[in-house]
Amino acid sequence: MGEEISPLPKRMRLTGDRFNGGRLPFDALIELERYQEAVRLVARQRWTTENPGKDLPVDFDEGTGLVIESLRDGSAELLIGPEQTQIYAEYAQQATDAITAAIDAAYSDRDNDDYDPADIDYAAREQLAQLGSSLAPGQALELYPHGNDQEPLIIDVESRAVGAGNLLIETFFIEPTVIVKPGLETRSDVRLGQIIELNTNKFSFILKLKSGEECRGQFKKSPELLDDFINVLDTEEEGPIVRVLGDVQFKGDSPWRITAVSAVERLSFDNHPWERQLTELADLMNQWGEQGDERAISFTALDAAQSILADVNATDDAAPGVYPLETGGLLIEWSNSESLTSIEISPDATFELFKIKRDQRQGELSETPNIADVQAFMKEATR
Repeated sequence: MGEEISPLPKRMRLTGDRFNGGRLPFDALIELERYQEAVRLVARQRWTTENPGKDLPVDFDEGTGLVIESLRDGSAELLIGPEQTQIYAEYAQQATDAITAAIDAAYSDRDNDDYDPADIDYAAREQLAQLGSSLAPGQALELYPHGNDQEPLIIDVESRAVGAGNLLIETFFIEPTVIVKPGLETRSDVRLGQIIELNTNKFSFILKLKSGEECRGQFKKSPELLDDFINVLDTEEEGPIVRVLGDVQFKGDSPWRITAVSAVERLSFDNHPWERQLTELADLMNQWGEQGDERAISFTALDAAQSILADVNATDDAAPGVYPLETGGLLIEWSNSESLTSIEISPDATFELFKIKRDQRQGELSETPNIADVQAFMKEATR
């Protein structure tokens, strides 16, 4: 959690005659203080959930502070974000996202897919319920839960009658079967599925896993991946399969949320004779074997295997076996009564070609970076 992040700031606007000309009266600062306290409460909750049994760092509250990044002309319009130099800024950003989703759900009186009730305890919701309580009729606090350039959510005397009440209802939007969130474990991992929803403002997405379950994720630390996500977005039931690599939070053995993404890669084995086998290999996670240091199979190696095996019948009795290597590469191997032949593919798609006859003590080994050489070797070996 030590690296700095550059999140999008949250837009907040106070409207009414009192705030014209960009004025921000001192007694209106209580609204910002309540917002800040709610963020800190949720950030603390998230940290303790991820670090069970550990004491909260003494500098945590200081490290989850918010700042006014700018105050614009007109009404009192502010852009608020985490202090960029603070080592816990990521927790502040995640907490800000969580309370924004909660406010949106409460004030729109409808479910919000980004709102998980377990993210926000009652003390934080009490603070959120007080937002706007200093405002008089004709004044409003505007928040922008769906992006700074989208329609605002308005907190005023009238809307607080519903929104503040919803926030204080203990069972607000909680399914009866949802009781408590177990401790979360975060680890570097890989998930295979389809990107079925993408929010380009929040740098978030929904990945539909092979099991049919949906896993939410975000890539705010890697906004440069936005084009990659757009390229693999598909709302069709049989859309492209992708692999997402990054930090995954688990509830027990089940993936719950992807908190950071290092790469998103498209998997395309459509109508390939080895589609099933290659897809299963692509689904292998880090530490897939007994040693505990095995790497996920690289897509570069999978692409190479796809080219090599394109003309080989996967159901043939003489078809080769395809096996994962601990390094993240692949081994293609087959034998008959006369010889044993193998092609070892490294993660970066260099190749070791090996062949030995049954009556030989020493075989022939060669290396090449050229897939055309490998395909020629394959044809010769499978005659």
